[in-house]
Amino acid sequence: MCGDCAGVPEAYISASDTIVKIVRSPIIRAFHSAARAVPDGLMHELSIAVALVDAALERASELPGEHVRALHLRLGPLSGVVREALLFSFDVAIADTPLADATLTIDDVPLVARCTQCAADRTLPSPQLLCCPVCGTPTPEILSGRELELFALEMEQDVAAHR
Repeated sequence: MCGDCAGVPEAYISASDTIVKIVRSPIIRAFHSAARAVPDGLMHELSIAVALVDAALERASELPGEHVRALHLRLGPLSGVVREALLFSFDVAIADTPLADATLTIDDVPLVARCTQCAADRTLPSPQLLCCPVCGTPTPEILSGRELELFALEMEQDVAAHR
């Protein structure tokens, strides 16, 4: 049993008097082990990387005879995700999975806002300063830059499946 699960009973009664069974699976233990291997502050990105891997594996299961070569992600500066941390976490998340040889390709999405003063869409130079770079007017209407979107999977036919 992993240290994070120590002291948690096999089952307990919740506040709504429902019996909740605690499931300790190898996947949970592997996740806890992976989490301990990740430097402090990267747990958010690790959970996102695990979700990306799960989504890719689910889609790949619908396409027998093919495997995932690459995941393509759109990432905006207001997504709350650190690119380098996600790339590191992705490598941890794919270990010992059918995606172990897959890559994560990240397309950076620019931060674009609508300036009401200029009546134009403007690319903002910084997510910390949400003002039009031309006239300095605050730009509360964000058009892009919040993206965290898995938009494509690059698939490849398994050579062994076609022999």
